[in-house]
Parts: sequence; structure tokens; C-alpha cells
Amino acid sequence: MAINPDKLYYEYINYIYKECPEIVDYPFISLLKRSGFIKETKKTKKEFKRLSRYFLNRSDAENYVYTCTDIVKDERLDSYIEKGVNVELSHQSVDGLYAEKISQKNITKEDWLPKDRIYHEEEFFDWINSINSGFQNRLYYKKYDLYCQQCYNWLTENKSLADFDELDDARDYMFQEFDRCYDNTMYFAIKYAYLKDGDVEGGRRKYTITEGYEHHKILLYLYDCGYSLMLGKPRQIGSTSILGIAAIKEVLLNSNFYLKFVTEDETTGKEIFEDKIKFTYSELPDWWKTKISNFSGTLFKLGKNKEKGEISEVNSKIEVLAPKRTAINGGSPQLVYLDEIGSIGMLSEMIREGRPTMFYVDPKTGKLTMKRRILAWGTGTSATKGRGAYEKEWNSLMSLWLQKKFEAGIVPLFFDWTTRLKTQEEYDKEKEYYYGGGYGSNEGIDIETSKVQFHQHYPSSPSDMFQTTAKTVIPSNYIYDAYARIRQAAQIDKSEYGYFTPIYDSTGEKVVGSDWNICERDDPLCSTQIFRHPDPAYKNRYYMGTDPVAANTGHSKMSSTIYDDLFGIPSALLNHRVQGDHRESFMQCLLLGMYYSPTEEIPELVERNIGQNYIDFVEKHGKYDRLVCNSQLPEYLQSGSGAIIGIDNKGKRTEYIIANMREGFTETHHKIYILTYFEQLKTFVCKMRSNGNETWETIDKKIYFDDALFSFVFAYLCKKCYYDRYPVNIEKEGENSVKSIKYAYQHDKDYNLIIKPKLETQRKHG
Repeated sequence: MAINPDKLYYEYINYIYKECPEIVDYPFISLLKRSGFIKETKKTKKEFKRLSRYFLNRSDAENYVYTCTDIVKDERLDSYIEKGVNVELSHQSVDGLYAEKISQKNITKEDWLPKDRIYHEEEFFDWINSINSGFQNRLYYKKYDLYCQQCYNWLTENKSLADFDELDDARDYMFQEFDRCYDNTMYFAIKYAYLKDGDVEGGRRKYTITEGYEHHKILLYLYDCGYSLMLGKPRQIGSTSILGIAAIKEVLLNSNFYLKFVTEDETTGKEIFEDKIKFTYSELPDWWKTKISNFSGTLFKLGKNKEKGEISEVNSKIEVLAPKRTAINGGSPQLVYLDEIGSIGMLSEMIREGRPTMFYVDPKTGKLTMKRRILAWGTGTSATKGRGAYEKEWNSLMSLWLQKKFEAGIVPLFFDWTTRLKTQEEYDKEKEYYYGGGYGSNEGIDIETSKVQFHQHYPSSPSDMFQTTAKTVIPSNYIYDAYARIRQAAQIDKSEYGYFTPIYDSTGEKVVGSDWNICERDDPLCSTQIFRHPDPAYKNRYYMGTDPVAANTGHSKMSSTIYDDLFGIPSALLNHRVQGDHRESFMQCLLLGMYYSPTEEIPELVERNIGQNYIDFVEKHGKYDRLVCNSQLPEYLQSGSGAIIGIDNKGKRTEYIIANMREGFTETHHKIYILTYFEQLKTFVCKMRSNGNETWETIDKKIYFDDALFSFVFAYLCKKCYYDRYPVNIEKEGENSVKSIKYAYQHDKDYNLIIKPKLETQRKHG
């Protein structure tokens, strides 16, 4: 935003400069010079440098910050000056860029560049994770702030080529601008770029980064740092436009630079080339342009053509093309753009084919070094041509990233819906439109599909981008509402992550107790998330369901749920696996049950199909009696003779188990605060077999999990095995309870199953 040219304003600034020159910053002195109030002399420049050092080194008074408009209106300014208080003049806005003040001068590229583009520093790692967890949750990152500040500082000089009358001065200015734009693409975009826009007069608009476009600034910072990226995003956030501007700058300021721009199909590629490349270049100032040897429908090549019969000189170029397996490494491009990767079915093949050309191992350091890079971006899509490749690559990359295995070389970045819609009201309005079928009705899409597309277009989490229109156990809106509720929950309603350690008796051999240890969610030791810790004031309150692992290897996890019968919710979820050591998961599960048994041994229902190893482990540690017998289950879930412990998840019983899963989540979804259940509910769908029968499983067994869902339903069924038992407050047992004789299955010394009478206290009703 240019400085206000009002004459009265100039006179006021000039008055301040004469009375107290040390408080006036350079942009305002430059303004006074151009307005004729200050004559250009070497003495003035020398004096300004001296005063600038004085101003920057002062620390004896409080520092006040005023915007351009404040300084005219604030009548207290003179009194502050008289008292010796520093008053810093700063811009409120520069082309839509908002900064509280302009303080650090002479920022260089080295100030904000990372030390390494593959092996990331902890501060950068935390910053990216904060963005991925929710754009409004992003942390402060100093290097990014310095990058933006550098751009602000240059823009506030407010100069152009027209300001220079002498040819040498104009030439120096041009080379200065080339250097600045080479370092800082955000500066180039704001100062020189125009975008095609048929909705405005003239069919073009000046590119600006407004206050709501912080995500563009982040993209450009990561671009200028030289990172490779995989970006998940909402629709229509301008990512292709801003990266198109960066592409133009890249080929103009680099010799023999080759940039490939891969789009989902040839038609889309031609549109992008015309609107994002050709138009942007044509609107640059003439002194930015150079000779072009090819400006066809998909190729933008710089350089001078040779005479007939001679070979054209090789120079920088942008090529737009449709996906193919060798897109990344074919022709050895230094940079590859992959647009709308959700619609590229061969994405995995392209990345695998190109990866060997992206990196090399530095023989001196032995570390991986980036040779070429990829910028890939896309949003959720229902198009079948994508074949889930985007989701597969994202999940694989994110898993490695969270484990700090950075050798993949690509930073996973997610922008949520707040980068597209600025308020909750806008989000709710769009949701109402999609949920009412407004979007789908225009294209013959059913309401359920329209709902899924809403979350793909305006995702709250990365998993929203990969939603399916398939049938889920509970309605999709229940799942999405739970996501929003859990993310917005107060601190008291957030889960605590940790793991258990055993307490041994004096011999050091028998486990007699369990200790809870808090840790971070991504800690390798983390096994469990607890929503509510056990309450020792109650008995008959907790029930346990376990979906075990069978052996050392495999994809699935060991999962166990603690069901709280007092509130009708899961209180804790164990979801754990250590490859090569299934007994560690067994121990964590054993200790979870002991932790929730402060007053009595809680019952545990285990899936018996693959659970024999775990059952033997529990028996070895003297906790066999806590396991629920098959004969205690409702009759329709019993599997007949030969089945002693646990539930059999086969045949017709599977249908009943799924029915109970639906019943349990339908009853409790609105009060569950453990997100893992809903992450798995989104990808656990109904499929049709070739014989016409339905089956329930994950969308892709190699990627997704369902273990938490089955541990939940087993805990829910475990409670049903004790339908006549209710939570009892031990402290008030005499006041609201009655004594009764109940019969329970127990084992004699030879482990034969027998029935014994047991005196129990039950809660009064009515």
C-alpha cells in the first residue's frame, strides 16, 4: 500500500523530522525526499545513518509503535517526544501484508534458510506439525518470520524503475530487483505479478497476499527454502496460481532451468499453461521479459533461436504435460510440479521411478542430499481414476515423518478449511448447502455423496480428504460431528497418552500392580490413551474388550477398550504393536486391565480366533479368571462345544457383532472423546462380495485399521454378559444398595468350569 500522498500529511512528517529526526525511519525520509521536502545530499545520508544507529541502540525508554494513520491523529505524540520516548513510525499495511512494526534491517537469505533441507531441526518439525494439526494452531517460527520481514522491508521502500532518471542508476536498480526476487519469491509476487480474472475490469488483477492468505506466505517460504512438499488442502485456495508465479520467476532468473508441470490430464494442462503461465508472464514489466524461443500450448522456453540449420541454444523452460511414469526423471528436470495429485492414478509409480534421481549421498558427510525436488498438491476427490494412490503416498509419508525418518525427503503439509473459509459461519453455511443436497442436485449426486464431498472440499483433518461414499457403520455426519467436537474440546476433555510399567512383588517375579506413565502421542513407548482414569470409589463399573494379535509380525495392532458402565463410554483405548515383540503388547494389555481394577478384577472379553497366545499369557500371570467364558455370552453369540474362553468372530456371529458395534456407537458417539474410534469408523465400510453377500472391512487392509472398533464392541458385549450388574458407589453402598445372591462361572483348582453362588450388592432402583 503506497504512503498517503496528502500534502498535509507530508508537512506533518517533515515537521517531526526537523524536530526529532532520530525517530523517523527510512521509508518516511525517502517519502520526504521524493516530495521535495528534503534535498538529496550526502550529508543527509550520513546524518541519517548516525541517527539510525542512535535509534536502534536506545534502550532507556519504553518503545511505542504507531501506524501511519495513528501518527497524524494522536495528539499525545509531541508530549512523548518531549519525554524522550522512542516512537517508531511503521506501515500498517503493505499491499495487504500486516506487520506490527518494521524493526530488523538488512535481513539476508542466510538468516532464514534452514541448515538442512532433509534432516530437519526440531523447531521446524514442531512448526510443520502445528500447521498440520489445524492451521489456526500454528506455532511461531522465527526463520519464517524473518523471511516475511525481509519482504516487508523491501516493499516499504516503495520504489520503481520510474524513480531513476540516470541510466546507471536504473540499471543498478534492475539488478538489485533481480537479486531480491531471486531470494524472495513473495517479494516478486507482490511487486510484479498479475493474475487473470474475468470478474474484474480489464480482465486482470494485481496479486496481493491479504491477511487471510497466510498459507500463501508459508508456501512461498518453503518454496524458497528448497524443500520438496506434498500438500493436502481444501479446494480453491490459489495454490496453483501462486506456484505458477514462482515457476515464472524461477525460469527467468536461472540459466538452463527445467521445470515440469504435471497436471491431471492434457486439457487441464493447457488451461493452466494459458492462465497461470502465459498470462502471468505477459503482464510482467517489459524490462523483466527476455527472448522466447517457444511459447506453444504446453511449452514455455526462453532463449534465442539460431539461424537455419543451427541448433537452438539450451535455456530455461516450463513444460506442462499429462501424467506418465517417467514424468519426474524424464529429461532431468530440476523441479517437478504435480497438480491435483488426488486424480493421478499412477502417482506412486511416478514417485518411485523419480526418487533415485532426486537425491544423492554426499561422500564427505555420508548424508542424503537433495539434487532435484517435487512440489505435489491436491485435495480429496471422488474420481475413481485416482485409485487411492494419493492417500497411500500421504499415509506412508506422514508415518515416516512422525517417526522423524526424514530420508523420504518430502515434507507433508496440510492446510485445513480455515485457509479457504474464514469464519465458522461460512463453514456452517457451506455445510448446510452440501448436506441439504444443494451441491449434489446440480450434478445428479445423492445427498450422502454430497456430504462426503463437502468434507473432501473443506477438510478439518487429512483423513477428510480421503473420504469414501461407501456405507459406514454409523451415519457419516455422526463421524464428522465427532471430529469437530473432539478437536474443539476443552483441555479437561482431552485424552492423556502414555504406557504402563509393571509393579512386582518382593520376589521380583509376580506382577501385582500397574503404573501409568505419561508420554507424547508419537513416543515409541506410547500404547494407550486414557480419557478418564479409574475411580476407586466404585465397583462393577468397568468392562474390558480385547482384539489381540496372534504373533510377532503383521499389519494389525493389539487393541483393548475399557468401557465405563456408569457413563456409558469408553474410558481408555490401548492400540499398540511392537514389531517382533508381541509379548510387549500382551503385557501392556494385561497392565491396562490391572490399572482399571482398583477395587475388583474387571472382566475381559477376548476374540478367541487369534487370541490363544494372549489367553495363555494372561493365564501364566495368574489373571485367567478375569477372562469371560464363551457360555456367558448372549446365546446368539455362543459358538457351541469346545469354545471355553472368548468370542468367536466367524460366520453368522460376525453379523451380530457388527450389529452390536452399530448399536454401541449409535448410543455413545456423541459423548466419546477418543478420536481413534472415528478415524477407523470412517474407513470401515460395507463391501459386496461376488456372491451378493455383504461383508464389513477396511477400505484397504494394507493401510487402515479396525482393531479399535472390535475392541470397543467386545467391551460393549462384555457388559451385556453382566446385564444384571450395575456400578456401585462403595462409600454409599449401605444407603442405596441391597444384598442378593448371584451365580457366576468360576474355575476349580483343575480349571474345570463350575457355577458358584456369590453374594453381591446391587444398586436400588425406583
